Amino acid sequence: MFGLTVVKYIIIPEKKAIVLQKNFLFFFLLFFFCFSSFVSLIFFIFTPFFFYLPSTLIGIFEKRLIYIKNFI
Repeated sequence: MFGLTVVKYIIIPEKKAIVLQKNFLFFFLLFFFCFSSFVSLIFFIFTPFFFYLPSTLIGIFEKRLIYIKNFI
């Protein structure tokens, strides 16, 4: 739909140039907000894994070290 409107307004450039600029700005802002919200949602979902995974791995490693020390 975005491409069709751009092509439609480029064919008649004299009267529709201002409308093209407004539409392009509107669609660009819409796309930017959607993309930024999508990226922030991905970070919001995956950030706990990045924080918890190293600490759990370190905790498992420390427990194994304690087991090895107790075993020796």
